[in-house]
Amino acid sequence: MSARPSRGLGAVCLPFAVLSMLAFLVYERHVDSDRAVFPRSLRQNPRFTTAALFGLVSALGVFALTFLVSNYVQSVAGQPAFWAGAVLAPASIASVVTAPIAGRRVDSGRARRVLQIGFGASAAGTALCALIAVTDTSWLWFLATTTVFGIGNGYLISPLTTVGMSFLRTEDFSPASSLLNVLRQTGPVVGGAVVGLLVQVLAVTPTASDPLGLSGTVVAAVLIFPLALFTIGFVVYSLAPRRFIDARD
Repeated sequence: MSARPSRGLGAVCLPFAVLSMLAFLVYERHVDSDRAVFPRSLRQNPRFTTAALFGLVSALGVFALTFLVSNYVQSVAGQPAFWAGAVLAPASIASVVTAPIAGRRVDSGRARRVLQIGFGASAAGTALCALIAVTDTSWLWFLATTTVFGIGNGYLISPLTTVGMSFLRTEDFSPASSLLNVLRQTGPVVGGAVVGLLVQVLAVTPTASDPLGLSGTVVAAVLIFPLALFTIGFVVYSLAPRRFIDARD
């Protein structure tokens, strides 16, 4: 591939997706509760809706960072595809190791601290990746920064589900679980649309070796988007009242 997709396509598709989502939410507000995909009892549960929203944010952030870092290593740092993938391995390992620890801490009533660590580490890992890209530091440092990001991811995925599902009525378990799964699958899709559009707008002239036209500055600029979302999550779960968070209340 020697050229980027048309910028106009991304500019049209993303607003269309947003309008489609808004139309769906309007429809859900008027449909009978027994037939709704997003029942009224869940919409009126702030604990669940917040956890579901930030579950989507977490999935979006994972896609954004993995896409941008792997493409930076290959297109900007000039490394082969093997290293573009291998540099992300520490994130997966750290997530697998920390997830059970986070789960036990949530069960012991420390959900707020777990989510603070999750959003804080995710934001820190994202910021450090952006710093590496913009300062043209050795790409090997991504092995450390993605580890930090993976710790944050391990402290977010299961704890957000636990907090969101706490104290739901029995009849709400099935739609709540389905909705959480759908939103987490939607995260990478939305992330792909937003990141793709930002790259198209900010990227330099593409070349045969770099069809996306990436540079360290572009990667760092686009990473500000997931960084802002993780920071908002940290603030929300730091300031929210305990009854809004603790799975043992």
